[in-house]
Amino acid sequence: MRIFALTLVAFVVACVVCAWLPETPLVAIDGGRAHGHDELGAVFVALLAAAFACYLAGLWAVRRGARFTVVFALACAIQLAP
Repeated sequence: MRIFALTLVAFVVACVVCAWLPETPLVAIDGGRAHGHDELGAVFVALLAAAFACYLAGLWAVRRGARFTVVFALACAIQLAP
């Protein structure tokens, strides 16, 4: 359970870092026109998909009987990461 949560936190932090880079195409400018490097967009999407996969694995672990306090603490850490 903890490995899924820690990996999820790492992927979310990596998504935030990728989104804040200066040449990222995630923010539209001048009426919705895309700009920046397309590779950064692809990296962001891959990190986001990996984070979602870890979320699903953690959800599966919770359904199998993980403790609420651990789940709550890690959920708070994930929400406060960005």
